[in-house]
Amino acid sequence: MRLSVPPKYAADWLAGVTETLDGMLMRYVSQMGGVLLAHWNHEVMDDTVKIVNECPYGVCEVSFHSIIWAPVVGQVLYGTHSLSSPSHLSLLFAKTFNVSIPLQHIPRDKYEFEHADLAEEDYSSDEEDEGVHEVGRWKEGDKVLGEGGERVAFTVIGLHVTNQMLSLTGSLLDDPSKPQALPETARRSPSPDILVMPKRTARTPRTPHTPKTAAGAETQKTAPAAPETPAIDESKLSARELKKLRKEQEKAKRDARKARKADGEGEDESSLKRKADEEEGPRKKRK
Repeated sequence: MRLSVPPKYAADWLAGVTETLDGMLMRYVSQMGGVLLAHWNHEVMDDTVKIVNECPYGVCEVSFHSIIWAPVVGQVLYGTHSLSSPSHLSLLFAKTFNVSIPLQHIPRDKYEFEHADLAEEDYSSDEEDEGVHEVGRWKEGDKVLGEGGERVAFTVIGLHVTNQMLSLTGSLLDDPSKPQALPETARRSPSPDILVMPKRTARTPRTPHTPKTAAGAETQKTAPAAPETPAIDESKLSARELKKLRKEQEKAKRDARKARKADGEGEDESSLKRKADEEEGPRKKRK
């Protein structure tokens, strides 16, 4: 097996091999095809440990003895009860590995789910259970499935690896290749009549506020709005036509700025002239 050993074990690569394998215990190792349970008798097969490219880890071929747990689909195993719900049954294999048995793989002609009577349960404030409260148990007649730690036989129908942790999917059917159909879901209750919301009355548009001008003052002239230019599909223009269009748009913007500036200067001159006339009027009267 090829391993990557951290560089801190450069003085003793064999110790690094042991430490690396210890970190793989109880985890699914894809190179081995199963869960590593134990390892011993380690030996480095290469004369030298290789450092590939710029990676500081030492790469070496290692041989060792090990114990692997590698379940296969179709194998019959035994687990203890963990949790029951109307949709599935959870078991524990070897008190470590999770086993999930979906509803379609539980023979409903043999087992029946009985909901727990919450009224009969005694919950005290002094003794609170932080675990998951069961909503019921699967029963075979009057016998509770997996009661008292009794082992439940199941057939492995699937393997799942998540974060190097292996979990199983099982079946209680005699022929797991023929799962039962899921029961029909309860029909939805008829929805209430749709409420008719009153229509909103259209609001009258507000008229723009025009400031009052003093007596004798000239009203400000508003610049005429620039005519709207039709939208042009630039995707159909060539590079030269697009460049020409950009220049025309920039020129139109400059002309508009000059026109606004000229209007502002004209208003300033008229206001100065009006102020001068108002000051000159009283002087003529005094003369």
